Amino acid sequence: MIANSLLIKVCGVWVMMLFIVTLSGCGGGGGGSSSPNEIAQTPPKLEPCKGIKISTGECLSQQEFKQRRDKIADRHLANREYQNQWGLQRIKAHRAHAALEIKHGKGVKPGSGVTIGIIDTGVNLNHYEFRGANIERRPPPIPGYDSSGYTPDRERLDRHGTAVTSIIAAQANGTDFIGVAPGAAVKMFPISPGSFDPDRLYAPASMNALASRDGGDAQILNTVFAEGIDILNLSIGRQGLIENYSEQELRGSLPQTIAALAQAGKKNKTVLVWAAGNDHGSLCAAGSPNCRYGYYASRNEHRYGINASSPFVWGAGLAARLDELAGHSIAVVATDKNGTIADFSNRCGIAKDICIAAPGVNVSIATGRDEVGTGDGTSAAAPMVSGGLALMKHFFRDQLSHTDLVTRLFDTADKDGRYRDQSIYGQGLMDLEAAVSPVGAPTVTTGNQVGDADYSLQATSMSLGHAFGDGLSHSLLGQEIVAFDSSGAPFWLDLDNFTAEQKFRGLPITQRLHNLMHHHPITQHPQTRMDVPPSIALDQHGNLFAPHRWRTGFYAQPTASPSSLFNLAEQAVTVQYQSPRGWQAMGFTTAGLPHAAPESGAIFTWQPGSLLMRFRTGWLGEHKSMLGSMTDGAFGELAADSFVTGLELGTAFKGWQLAADAEIGFITAQSRGGIISGLSDVVTSAVSLRANRHLTKEDEVVLSISQPPRIEQGQAAFVLPVGRTKDGRVLHERFSADLAPSGRQIDVAARWYRQGVFGGEWRTEMTISHHPGHTREHPDISLLAGWKVTF
Repeated sequence: MIANSLLIKVCGVWVMMLFIVTLSGCGGGGGGSSSPNEIAQTPPKLEPCKGIKISTGECLSQQEFKQRRDKIADRHLANREYQNQWGLQRIKAHRAHAALEIKHGKGVKPGSGVTIGIIDTGVNLNHYEFRGANIERRPPPIPGYDSSGYTPDRERLDRHGTAVTSIIAAQANGTDFIGVAPGAAVKMFPISPGSFDPDRLYAPASMNALASRDGGDAQILNTVFAEGIDILNLSIGRQGLIENYSEQELRGSLPQTIAALAQAGKKNKTVLVWAAGNDHGSLCAAGSPNCRYGYYASRNEHRYGINASSPFVWGAGLAARLDELAGHSIAVVATDKNGTIADFSNRCGIAKDICIAAPGVNVSIATGRDEVGTGDGTSAAAPMVSGGLALMKHFFRDQLSHTDLVTRLFDTADKDGRYRDQSIYGQGLMDLEAAVSPVGAPTVTTGNQVGDADYSLQATSMSLGHAFGDGLSHSLLGQEIVAFDSSGAPFWLDLDNFTAEQKFRGLPITQRLHNLMHHHPITQHPQTRMDVPPSIALDQHGNLFAPHRWRTGFYAQPTASPSSLFNLAEQAVTVQYQSPRGWQAMGFTTAGLPHAAPESGAIFTWQPGSLLMRFRTGWLGEHKSMLGSMTDGAFGELAADSFVTGLELGTAFKGWQLAADAEIGFITAQSRGGIISGLSDVVTSAVSLRANRHLTKEDEVVLSISQPPRIEQGQAAFVLPVGRTKDGRVLHERFSADLAPSGRQIDVAARWYRQGVFGGEWRTEMTISHHPGHTREHPDISLLAGWKVTF
């Protein structure tokens, strides 16, 4: 057979012109025999979206998500408030903000649901950058420490704390700048501000001085921890480089402080974010530890200055000496606009394992008065990190423990180029884009612990057969499934993203073409041919037409009925026995055939006497599918046994040949090894009504109305991984999905056959499908035409 075709869709109408030349013997094509189906192909497996459902309802692939995120991020960067806080772009907060916006909508406020504590000098709650912010000034942790609460010069004393708070929580109000986490709740715990004299010689704290404050410091910390703080910003410290103090000295002088910071017995410890210190280049006495003579650009002079090769002793440095503090402590060094270490900033040094860099030069800040300015210092870099952690906690829905957040912050930091120098930058420069992006390829787990029984996200899919319509897809709307990246962080996807409906309009185009072009020509048995099933035929003497007792078919349909479940095995190898007494038996299989799902079955038909009535019953076994639906990955594998009963009727009335075909199926299905935990028995239906007659000797018309196989009832039970606990246990949710679709496809078709066109036969079919694909979609209209000649 030689075939050429053109398929065009114009204004929602499919038009196919098919030109076929069939080579066969004279008078070929015995009644009802199965000729090789060289047009029909197994419907392609539809690939569902594996991306992210966003606030608009769209499903984006990972690449599309990044493109959309970057577009929103560029919009942020065009905003003056982002431009005025240059550090946001440096730490890629604009992209992390964009990722939250895509998922949750434009009104999302990064950091929502997270509480950040700040121990500092106080905060000016009336500053315009805080209008709409969730900021609370708490009572002093120790009475008398809060001199700013009892002095008329409160604005001056609040200046440092106000600046630190604004870097985190400044609001997007169209004024000056925006914070890293404007949605976070902030609690300010005011303490007395220290004095600072840039001309004073560097004076490291003695052990006796540290010990004298041990009880008061511990009381402050315990008071703060009691208020449910997730992250504690500590842009404070005491002079002295941690490398010059031993663990034994620290434990002997600061037992209460260490115990408070360790938070022993607390399941999810508050994260401590410390400013590393601003002592690099501070005046020092020649010959004292870490004192070097050199040029210090920030002071524009040569002098004896401190080589601040490690963080503060009381503060960031403690975790470098004390293991019980390491998992929830972060030391922050400051970088300038070029991304290099600020001239004044302490370096990471021996605290490199718990140290990270963030912008801390010319950072926009709110001042004590209702004004804005810029500030330098690791005191400005620390709140960048505190806000970044709040954003991460928000993004991961508070399902990662605080120690996991700290580990992820370090693991995803920028370690390229200059940031490889751990002695200066520790774990590198904070990168919030990387922190909220998957590390490695995410997988779906059906186990009870993160990492158990993982399935590739890309391999997880379900291609739904036509009988399902939109039933399962609609049931899955709004249901989420979680995937975990290689570090165990959760990323949520909408479950219906992983399903694709085989939305054939009526039968597949290829099968409809086959039905249109492969049947008896009009010149053969015109008085008895019924064109399409029921395939009941009588010979010219009124007897059953059974020319062959045994028959085989290759790439054949098990039944000629277009509305039968048996057509799931449309490319089967068949063996058929036909009795002259009116009954037939057929066995078929697709096992071993290319591009075909493994299916086997048997059909038994019986036609009593010369009645134009035929009964059929049979079994269809699907070994890796269910009603044509294929699953993979975390969906596991399906198998089904379908038991089918049908009735075909035919009669003649005033020149018309009338036929009816009805079928009901009972399906028992199994699911293996995936999130589908069980399937109920399923009931399907299919029906068709047809009428044909000769208008002239050369013309024949066929009218039909049919419903292709449709699920009438059935349920699927799911056990979905939907999240995780902070200790890595996978959270599951059980729900039941209805399989019956929302619509009922009804196909109304008309065919016209014209003999004698260029020595052959011209055939045309027009079909209107109501609720195509068993969905409540607009009707589809298709037009097929072809010319056939046999010689």
